[in-house]
Amino acid sequence: MTELTGQCHCGKNHIRVTNTPESQVICYCTDCRVLNSGGHLCGMMFNEADFKPPEDTCEYRYPGGSGNPIILHFCSICGTHLYSTPKQYPGKVVIRANVLNEVDFKPQQGLFSESAFTWDSPLKL
Repeated sequence: MTELTGQCHCGKNHIRVTNTPESQVICYCTDCRVLNSGGHLCGMMFNEADFKPPEDTCEYRYPGGSGNPIILHFCSICGTHLYSTPKQYPGKVVIRANVLNEVDFKPQQGLFSESAFTWDSPLKL
């Protein structure tokens, strides 16, 4: 079993997950581009039961591509996006790959690549 750990920029919030990801994606949708202040989001989906969330995050809810809510969890001090819980996938958590220590991120799918900025070439699989 794999254990991955990570934290926000200021170090207040720490996360831990004890399993391998079910999927690894890059999302180019407009929401992810704006929320991440960049071209895309790098996410790793895990079972929520294998995840130890931080104790002090803020939440922001918005409708995902399915119309179901996505609950984004971020640090109240530095604003680092840590993970989300998409209601489209009950019992799942999507951890932001950029907050994990020594992670071997290998995206398997590009989502909403038609929305990618021209300067941020979509993932080619």
